Amino acid sequence: MRSVQAAGHGHPHPVHAHRGMRLAGRAPRLIAPETLTLFSERMDDERDYENTVRDFILLHDLTHSADDFDS
Repeated sequence: MRSVQAAGHGHPHPVHAHRGMRLAGRAPRLIAPETLTLFSERMDDERDYENTVRDFILLHDLTHSADDFDS
């Protein structure tokens, strides 16, 4: 059951009704496997970079705290 709109009539404009049906019936866009592979490799590279930076910062902080402790 449809509710009546506050300012206007209760049925939608025909153009708007058809647009919704058109979008709902469209198949999803396919992505080429090469694109997915490149994206996956970029994500792996990004994760490796983040791990390297995190490890560097951890070792840097440990080294500096050991130097402070030794002095």
